[in-house]
Amino acid sequence: MITWAREAGFAAIQFNAVVDTNKSAIRLYESLGFTTLGVAPGAFRHPVHGDVGLRIMWLDLRPA
Repeated sequence: MITWAREAGFAAIQFNAVVDTNKSAIRLYESLGFTTLGVAPGAFRHPVHGDVGLRIMWLDLRPA
């Protein structure tokens, strides 16, 4: 997806709903260069942890 988005001319990729307790997904996205723009507190009702945040994650695709 990242390669396709760059080739298609997109300036960035944004994921609006990465559950804050999903540490594996967060590590994966960060390893690909994504950063967290912010967290919507309590925006996801987790079946075990109750209300948890949703991260907004961003990858800038513009040339350095």
